[in-house]
Amino acid sequence: TGGNGGPHSGQTVSSTGVTGLTATLSAGSFTAGIGTLTYTLSGTPSGVGTASFLLNIGGITTTLDIAIVTFAIGQPYQGGKIAHFNGPNGFIAALSDQGSGTWQTAVSLAHGHNGGGYTDWILPNVNDLGILYYNRDILGGFIWGNHYWSSTLMLWPDRYAGWCFCWNGNYGSSWQGNNFSVRAIRFF
Repeated sequence: TGGNGGPHSGQTVSSTGVTGLTATLSAGSFTAGIGTLTYTLSGTPSGVGTASFLLNIGGITTTLDIAIVTFAIGQPYQGGKIAHFNGPNGFIAALSDQGSGTWQTAVSLAHGHNGGGYTDWILPNVNDLGILYYNRDILGGFIWGNHYWSSTLMLWPDRYAGWCFCWNGNYGSSWQGNNFSVRAIRFF
């Protein structure tokens, strides 16, 4: 706080801890009063952990710590295991089945799951269920020979929903009153 509106020459700061990164602030002017400075990060991190940047500009010194993480399919993360990722986003599979039941019960079981203290678990759609099937050996806990419900509803016939057969990865649809297994996912 307390910016004077005056110019600054910017700065470039190398990371410590996890090295290989640089934080760059372009030359500009401080905002009068309260404002923000935006640094651009570049480089390739030397590993995982915390990259620290000692910032000292305008008479203010602070340390900016950034967690450097990598993802791998099957890696424990946020109450489950990573099932799929694309850059910083993806989804996590619950560590085990949430039970079995009709499609409506499956939706409730998935939404009621609180793995890792997270409460945003859902029933996977048929495409996400296919990814779970593909990575089933790495993720673990799937019951061989079971059908698993998806959130995908069929337009015809009415009251049918999609499922995946864990034995061979085949997809199909079934009456929502049948009892199939449930494996919840959550996005990150």
